[in-house]
Amino acid sequence: MNEQKTTSNDLLWHYTTPEGLTGIIESSSLWATDIFYLNDSAEFMHGINIARKIIKRTISSLFGGEKERLERFDTDLSFIGPDHNRPVYVCSLSKAENELSQWRAYCRGGGFSIGFPHQGLVDAIQGQHFELKECVYDTKEQERIINQLIDSYVMPYIQHPEQFSKIPCTPDMVSAIVCGGSNKFLWELYSTCSTLKHPSFEREEEWRLVFDHRRPFNEIKPKFRTKNGLIIPYVCINLPENEDFWRRVRISIGPTKYEKELRGSVHTLFRKYHATSIGITHSDIPFREI
Repeated sequence: MNEQKTTSNDLLWHYTTPEGLTGIIESSSLWATDIFYLNDSAEFMHGINIARKIIKRTISSLFGGEKERLERFDTDLSFIGPDHNRPVYVCSLSKAENELSQWRAYCRGGGFSIGFPHQGLVDAIQGQHFELKECVYDTKEQERIINQLIDSYVMPYIQHPEQFSKIPCTPDMVSAIVCGGSNKFLWELYSTCSTLKHPSFEREEEWRLVFDHRRPFNEIKPKFRTKNGLIIPYVCINLPENEDFWRRVRISIGPTKYEKELRGSVHTLFRKYHATSIGITHSDIPFREI
């Protein structure tokens, strides 16, 4: 059998704890967590705040019915939070195999990054309602993306709401149409903002597996785990069982004083569940209590 070569440039790395790595290898799956329960959930509001800034600027230039309709969109944005029944499930990955900020964020007390082949992930999520997206850090590009979203999903409802009705509109009908338009916009905005990150995090080179929000809401069957007093919703992303996929996976051990012990146990764990060896490297960042 020809072994397919994999270089570090082909891989997307998922930083995790020893418990997380064990679960991934044993179950051949990743967890996509509701974005409001991530370590960096506040980052999600970065894109939302850009959208609100653009909408408020536009409101100041409008009058009458158009202004009132756009204010409805802005009001809906103000309610965004973990208690708003519109979950977005994401799984974070990175082009960076050995980034100190990632070790600090996800692997305090020790951890791993596990590298998956990019195309292998793309193939694996087919039919699972996930998309693999690269995060955007450039502020001008973020504003362009959100402006485009507003032009497509907001302004038609602001300027010509009657086009969405087959019969002449009463004021109550216009209000209902705008409400529906706001819901559609929020779904699109949630998905978009899940990959818009503050420029200060650019070194993380993050990609994300993002749940496709177009799937009917009642078909989403989240699971739950507990951590630090929270009940955290997540959904599973199934990874291939075939050896070809797992042969191309790599593992990097984070800063630790137990490198030799972890090399041995990870090799044993991997062979038990995937009947193949795995390439293991170790971070050259000096060990401290990161």
